[in-house]
Amino acid sequence: MKAVVVVALLNVFLVGCSGVQMTPIESNDVKTLSMDKSRVIFLRSSVVAEVSDLMLVDVTSGEPELIGVLNNETRVSFDVDPGKHTFMLVAETVDFLNAELKPGLTYYSLVEPVGSGLRAYFSIWPIRSDPDAVYSVESKEFRQWLRDTIPVENNQDSLQWFEDNREVIIAKYQQYWPEWNTQATLDIERQSLLPEDGQKY
Repeated sequence: MKAVVVVALLNVFLVGCSGVQMTPIESNDVKTLSMDKSRVIFLRSSVVAEVSDLMLVDVTSGEPELIGVLNNETRVSFDVDPGKHTFMLVAETVDFLNAELKPGLTYYSLVEPVGSGLRAYFSIWPIRSDPDAVYSVESKEFRQWLRDTIPVENNQDSLQWFEDNREVIIAKYQQYWPEWNTQATLDIERQSLLPEDGQKY
């Protein structure tokens, strides 16, 4: 019976997420990173499942903190204390990204669809400093992602939506995190931002 309740709640969450839009901001208005903080920028640019709205939260403490709703062709910045963090991507399924961050540096992550069609699943990946990595800040694709996305920030709609669905978000975290965390160490490392992935821009 409990599983049925959870599924019903998750379906409500998915309906509630539809149509939530973040507020665009000018690139020149993005605040300067404090040297005692770390910044993670999440990017999304894809022609696959472009109508799907995705939600990002910081679940490092076990209690979700809203990062933002990631619409297609947008990017969201999130400033945090340096150290270890876990971020959760929520759509019809859930994915996670671990991170170990250094102060004064900016890290990048790509949200990418897996599969095709309107109901594609999504994964969240680290963009590495290693030029030979699958996703690298040294690649021409990375420069294209920056050109194709606009910076956005939370507004009253996204904040209210998050508060209205907090319990459902917690249910998703409790359902998926134990399973994700039992993967092989190598698989978890593939979905982790490393200290050396940080950039000065």
